Amino acid sequence: MLKKYKKMTPDEYAAEMRRLSNKPLLSSSEAAEYFHIGIVRMGQLLQEPSEYRVTNGRYRLVHRERFEEFLKTHGGV
Repeated sequence: MLKKYKKMTPDEYAAEMRRLSNKPLLSSSEAAEYFHIGIVRMGQLLQEPSEYRVTNGRYRLVHRERFEEFLKTHGGV
């Protein structure tokens, strides 16, 4: 769990997860927290080109809906 999420109350954390569930693109740290995947593993997944990775300059973002489908079809990470 990232440092900023450790200081949240349960209600604040739930509100943050709802906010993330509405975003189409997530940063690697947001995706790691939202999908309960370690930040290192999330970085490894974003190293290789894939249908859920979106590159904006030097930034690699996660397309939330496509990554959800990837998790469903591959049975987790």
